[in-house]
Amino acid sequence: MVKGAKYESYFRVTEGVALKQFKVVVAGPRASGKTEMISRFAELFGGIESIRMESNGSTVCMDYTYCDVEDSRFHIYGTPGSDHFSAVRKSLAKGMDALIIMVDGSDPESFSKAREIYEELNEDREVPTIVAVNKRSSEENSLTSEISNVLRVSYEPVVSIDAKSGEGLDVLFSETAKAVWGSQSIVRDT
Repeated sequence: MVKGAKYESYFRVTEGVALKQFKVVVAGPRASGKTEMISRFAELFGGIESIRMESNGSTVCMDYTYCDVEDSRFHIYGTPGSDHFSAVRKSLAKGMDALIIMVDGSDPESFSKAREIYEELNEDREVPTIVAVNKRSSEENSLTSEISNVLRVSYEPVVSIDAKSGEGLDVLFSETAKAVWGSQSIVRDT
C-alpha cells in the first residue's frame, strides 16, 4: 500500500513488478497553490517528502515528489509561475505524460495567465491535461464553465481542490492517472 494517513486504502502497489514511469507536470500562474498542492500530495499519498526550490516564498526552479500506484510511478514536478521562468517551465515539460494546470479559483484575473502557460507547454504536442481549481468549493458550478471559456478547454476535466487541506486531491490524482493510463479509475471502493 502507498503510505498516506487519509488515502491508504485507495492506492495499492504491486510488489515485485518493475514500475512504469510517468512524468506529470503541475503548472499555473504564480501563487495558484502548486507548491502547497505538491507538499500536501506527498503527505497524503506517500512517496517522498516533496522537494522545494524556492526563494522568498516563490518557486525558483521546481517542486518534486512521486507516488507509486499499481505498476506505475508518477513523478510529479511543479513549475514556477512567474513569467521570467518560462525556460524552466519548458524544460521541465519536456517528455511529460500529463499536465495539471493549476488556477486560483478566487482570482479570475489569473485565468488568462493560466491559458498562456497552457499554450506555452503544449506548443510542441498535445498532452492529457487536467485543470485543478484551488481555493474554490466544488458546489460553485459556474466556475467550470468560466474556466473552460477562458482557458478554451472542453475535453479536460476541471477538478476543484483545496491545496492546504488536501480536499479533492484524490479526485485530481485519479483523473490524472486516468488521463495517463486511459483507464476508468484508480480510486478503490473502501
